[in-house]
Amino acid sequence: MDRAEGLTSVPALTKALEEARASAARLRQFIDTIPTLAWCNLPDGSNELLNQRWHDYTGLSPEEAHGWGWRVAIHPEDLQELMDKWLTLLALGEAGEIEARLRRRDGAYRWFLFRVEPLRDELGNIIRWYGTNTDIESLKRAEETLQQEKLELRQMVDAVPHAINVMDPNGRVVYANRGVLEYTGLSATDVEGDDFRA
Repeated sequence: MDRAEGLTSVPALTKALEEARASAARLRQFIDTIPTLAWCNLPDGSNELLNQRWHDYTGLSPEEAHGWGWRVAIHPEDLQELMDKWLTLLALGEAGEIEARLRRRDGAYRWFLFRVEPLRDELGNIIRWYGTNTDIESLKRAEETLQQEKLELRQMVDAVPHAINVMDPNGRVVYANRGVLEYTGLSATDVEGDDFRA
């Protein structure tokens, strides 16, 4: 390579490096701006990168959350199940999801849906895991309210001194109140079985 060729390639390399840095900055801005908590893990499952929203939510610094440090933000009652599922997904190399509570920077826990997807190279080897944490606290509260209302409704129907069955469109019993059970002497499982009429 002659001297002139070397001089013209230095500006070209400098420009290419500047473009790569600008592209990386735009990508990081995108990752930090998306309206969810997002992260990237290494093939062994340890954390490599968490977006700014994740750090803002948990209050953990990149240094504190790096590697396996992110686990301190998981509710202690949910950590073992989450880790078991995560290690299973790692071993199987499969995408998956799990619900767990994540600690907010003020110490309050909220329910999140953790979703993860592997990125593979041309040979099929996992080179990264990408994931998101989506807040589902409102959904969990609505489910709890629905369960409570369902229980209260069943208690009211059980208090009615008449036999009451609730059936699906095919005529299959999906619920029988206490009056039905006392009258027939059958269990709820028997009444809700396919052969109830027999």
